[in-house]
Amino acid sequence: MSGIRQAGLELVVIELRRERDELAERNRQLQEALCGLEDISEALRFGLTPSELTIFQVLKRHQCAGREQLMAALYGARPNDAPDPGVIDVMICKLRRKIRLRGYAITGHYGLGWQLKKTTGGDL
Repeated sequence: MSGIRQAGLELVVIELRRERDELAERNRQLQEALCGLEDISEALRFGLTPSELTIFQVLKRHQCAGREQLMAALYGARPNDAPDPGVIDVMICKLRRKIRLRGYAITGHYGLGWQLKKTTGGDL
């Protein structure tokens, strides 16, 4: 192969790799957006408040979420105006009641945080 043809092919390969990377990122963004829509659909079925939905989403995406992580998700935009961290306990209690009959449970792990688990049954 001539040097010019080889250089042209290398440019094509570089361009195809760039396009592949762009498409992979776009795919990741779309999957993330769809996951958010699925959570919103569940929130509507469960009757969750926006704060409860935020906690549900954090718990769904992380194996175990601590109080600080939940406070940051809820009140990160207003760190100087956040309520008492005990509000998380109240929200978790209310959220547990709403999701229990839908096949989910929240388990507390002392010193670590909370974990969302899918249980058997429920009206999903």
